[in-house]
Amino acid sequence: MKLRSADAWEIARYRFGLVGIKMVVIDECHHFLRSGPGRDVLAAIQSLKHIMQSDPGVALVIAGVPTLRDAIMLEPSGETYRRFMEYHLSKICLGTNSAKLFGANFSKSADKLGLQVHSEDAFAERILFAECGQVGRCVKLGKEILRDALIRKRDALSLEYAERILRKSKGDIGMTPFHPGTWGVVKAEPEAIGWAP
Repeated sequence: MKLRSADAWEIARYRFGLVGIKMVVIDECHHFLRSGPGRDVLAAIQSLKHIMQSDPGVALVIAGVPTLRDAIMLEPSGETYRRFMEYHLSKICLGTNSAKLFGANFSKSADKLGLQVHSEDAFAERILFAECGQVGRCVKLGKEILRDALIRKRDALSLEYAERILRKSKGDIGMTPFHPGTWGVVKAEPEAIGWAP
């Protein structure tokens, strides 16, 4: 039996209340609102609004690229857009409290996975530098570095393998922030060629 999307949302809304779900997070929500054959953007936006109006109430957090905002703005009355509070993630700048928190979380994640992180390798700073402080990309790169260490059954993180992971996504970029050596010295080279964090 094929289920209509409106019916699927209605079932989901009912289940949220039944099992006590108080918050729903939809990441990459811009994909959900793509136009095209068989898609109804305005109906999808209406479904998001209904989630917020359900009884009992459910908080809705949606995340995506700027086209997400554009799609929500398509709703003619503007009512849906007024219900959302926009929050834009700023970059994490090296040397800030946010950078320290990112580093602490990265180290804690490695510790939970049984992986050693040598402080002199400055992994968190290198990750932030490599992805220019963009939060989502920094988290993704950090997760890929940790996952690689687990897959390779290593006890500690390696700059060499982290550099390989970065090159997979960025191609042949010359010297990277994961080049072996003291972080202060390594950082100066990419900065000199215009790699701006």
